[in-house]
Amino acid sequence: YVPPESYWRSLVYFNVYRLIVGLTLGILTWYSSGRAVTGAQNLELFYVACLGSALTALFALVACTWRQPAFLIQLAFTLIADIVFVTLMIYASGGIGNGLELMLFVTLAAGGLIGRGRLAMFYASIATIAVLAEETLRMFAFGDGTQYLQTGLLSTGYFAVAWLAHTLAQ
Repeated sequence: YVPPESYWRSLVYFNVYRLIVGLTLGILTWYSSGRAVTGAQNLELFYVACLGSALTALFALVACTWRQPAFLIQLAFTLIADIVFVTLMIYASGGIGNGLELMLFVTLAAGGLIGRGRLAMFYASIATIAVLAEETLRMFAFGDGTQYLQTGLLSTGYFAVAWLAHTLAQ
């Protein structure tokens, strides 16, 4: 399978977006000196997640210019890395309800559109498992697991966005 040039270009734009978001969130949180909601629970973990997101985006940009590894492998790496780092940012910021979980909608929509619908539901399921695991970890670590309903509704939204992206890509 050899994807056209437009697929690679879309992946480059998505990685530029990821790089900008990772750096911007880290810089704005640092600039707010702890007054922001982001990183409220674990500021160091939030910075690590921002840096990790930016570095994986930079790595993916370099890999896109070389066209190695294959397109679908790069897309999977990019999306899964984004899901992991955004989930870490959510955890470090006090859980669901701070707005960071909405960034996964962009990730899932981009994944469905860039990949032309392939594996869109798979990425939605990974995002769902990640936010449910975050909420469960929060419940065990802090006794604060009262947002399962919101997490479930959010997960339903993830699948809806993935399905819509898949349908539009067809």
